[in-house]
Amino acid sequence: MAKGKNKAKARAAAQVLAAERVGPTRQTAAKVKPCPIRRMHGVGQIDDDQRDAALEIALVHEAISGRLRAAGLRERGGGEISDKIAEIHKQRYLPWVRSVSPVCAAVVRDVAVAGLLPEEIVARRRMEWTDVIEHAQAGLGAYATLQRRTPKLDIRSLKAY
Repeated sequence: MAKGKNKAKARAAAQVLAAERVGPTRQTAAKVKPCPIRRMHGVGQIDDDQRDAALEIALVHEAISGRLRAAGLRERGGGEISDKIAEIHKQRYLPWVRSVSPVCAAVVRDVAVAGLLPEEIVARRRMEWTDVIEHAQAGLGAYATLQRRTPKLDIRSLKAY
């Protein structure tokens, strides 16, 4: 009998909490949020080369910053990054960061690394929509040019790509 009363109380408390919740939890919202890279590519704001550049930027940035533990990107043991990622960082990522404006690099990192949609960047950085898209296109285009110049560093062979 006591178990039935506890279940009823728990059910009533859950209903009250559900009625008070206005929207999805942060975790649910993050899961259902579209990938900004895929969305921008899908609507034609970036081309295939720019999409590949964004994916590589995200992978290299996260591996270098130590947030990625995917197999093949970090050597076993001491947490050293793989030679391939280090080489891509040296030959593509660093020259790219030095060649584009700080705003352009920040917008690309917002999209590729932080996973922000263009409209979120507009609000966060107080920029115009067209400026966000132009900075993303310019930054990803510059990185794609570096990718074409160093084709021997193909990141697609890594497992997490």
